[in-house]
Amino acid sequence: MDESINSGKKAMEMRHYLLAKNNNMKIKQVQQNAERSERQAILQSMKIDIDKRFSWDSQTWVQDEEYELDLIEKDVDFNLKDDLAYIGLIMKNYTSSIPDTEDQRMLEAELSRTKKMYTYKINYLTIRSHLLNIEQKKKTELPRLEKMYTDEINLLKYTPPEPLHFRKRTKAGYIRKMTIKANQWHDQKIIERKKVLEKEKEEAKIRILKEEEDLIKGVIQFLKIDERYIALIKAGVMLLPSDSRLAAIFPKSQWLTFNRSNKVNRHEAMHQHARKLLMKHNLFTGKTKDKTGILPGSRKGCLCIMYIKEGHMKDQNGATFRPVFGASGVRPYGEKHHLQALQIESNSYISMGVPDPSEIADISYEKTVESLSKRVDIMQRLGIKAPSMQSRLYFLQTPEYRANKKINEIQPDMADHLLAQAKKNKIGMLESWGPSNCAEPAIMTAIYQMYSRPADIYLSVPFEGVLSHDKLLLKYTCTRCALSEPAFMSPQGSIPGQRLTDMRLQRGKSPVVSHHLLSAGLIYNAEYTNHPYQDKHDAIERTVIRNQGHGFGHVKRGHDQVAVETTKMLMIRQIVQEIIDDVLDRNDVLI
Repeated sequence: MDESINSGKKAMEMRHYLLAKNNNMKIKQVQQNAERSERQAILQSMKIDIDKRFSWDSQTWVQDEEYELDLIEKDVDFNLKDDLAYIGLIMKNYTSSIPDTEDQRMLEAELSRTKKMYTYKINYLTIRSHLLNIEQKKKTELPRLEKMYTDEINLLKYTPPEPLHFRKRTKAGYIRKMTIKANQWHDQKIIERKKVLEKEKEEAKIRILKEEEDLIKGVIQFLKIDERYIALIKAGVMLLPSDSRLAAIFPKSQWLTFNRSNKVNRHEAMHQHARKLLMKHNLFTGKTKDKTGILPGSRKGCLCIMYIKEGHMKDQNGATFRPVFGASGVRPYGEKHHLQALQIESNSYISMGVPDPSEIADISYEKTVESLSKRVDIMQRLGIKAPSMQSRLYFLQTPEYRANKKINEIQPDMADHLLAQAKKNKIGMLESWGPSNCAEPAIMTAIYQMYSRPADIYLSVPFEGVLSHDKLLLKYTCTRCALSEPAFMSPQGSIPGQRLTDMRLQRGKSPVVSHHLLSAGLIYNAEYTNHPYQDKHDAIERTVIRNQGHGFGHVKRGHDQVAVETTKMLMIRQIVQEIIDDVLDRNDVLI
């Protein structure tokens, strides 16, 4: 009796389980259909322009809404679902926005930018599919032809010649003679057939290689890039459009994941992973004994891998860290883009989501802050993604650079007020080159252009752009980058030059404490000979103070205890010294 009751209960539980599972599947299906319909509606309103889609001879696929919907739903690497949702939001705000000229202009520009980037991603994925199909053809069709021809030749080899029929009175000598001739004819037939088959096989190989060559030519012409970058596309590495900086986002297969169990050594793991990525894809300049870098000589300078964090390490699945590559040099990496230097630099800033500094006639820091704050406020009001804090901090270094440049190029007819502004903003040269020139803004451009949300990097791993004895060398990040990046690796493992110089500060700290924590750590490193921050104490300190005074700074929980403790110790030492100096000054006054 008990067994039958238990069996009945189990059967009932199983029925409930199956019903619940079936209901969940139905709910999930309804949600998926609703999401697909929503995406389809956005695509319809976008009015896909087939002329802007990549096409390639007879291999062109029908690139309609269904094709794009399938690409979007399969995508796990490049945020296509988020992109389409964001385009839908901007389109909605654009059509329903109050008819304010500046608002409409910003929404129109953002809509144009997002559509262009979405189209670029679709084309990129289409191109990669074509390239991989050709690659697969080489791997499958040629071996298939080889096997087919080999089987046919073997069949001929092991098939005896057709039997000869002679009359009974035919002489044995004649029979032997004719049999030998028949065997010779059979062997000749095999040789001739083998030649035909070898020729067909060679023609098939040439056809496939020619097909690949024509495809690569078409891709180069369409994307306006050099052939050296084709290998990156095949590997799933998505480059920025060629009219922009040299930067790229790696596919999901190259992401790292850390959780509670393996997060202890994550920074060193990220460093080693960055090194492997650059070497695997030959992302460096020049030739060495065993390797040739794919970057042209004009790209000599820094190479950086920076990681974007998604999720939380406390969660069961952990947090993912996505690597993004960037190279120094402000010029577009496409070989066929010829722009004026001023336009190139303006595009570099705009592509990070910050204002064009050339439109700010007043070179003062205050006007630069005002321009940035106004733009960010409007972007947030209109639903346009704002630039990351990292991009903002980089942009705020523009007045210092322009001031130094202005003073170095003083002309007799220079207006007094401009000269006064320049002297006020001259705080020492953080770096001699323009703020838009480093590898960091190239990466910030890639993140802003390819992500539907703003994101600061979690960790920067900067390298020299050339190999030394076939190895990549870690480098000290330049002062500009150091003052805008939340955290970066350094060449030395000691406390003064820590591998991780952490500038994510404790939440809730006052601006003064934040300033001390950040500037003291950098200045402490600057005490060591030939350090890149040497003789830049004033520039570092004043930059930090004025940025944080206007609410710009990374104020987050520190994730490297050694760095935090070091900077705290330095902060205390500095404050004590300031108190002592103040007391001594007062005593001098009293005396």
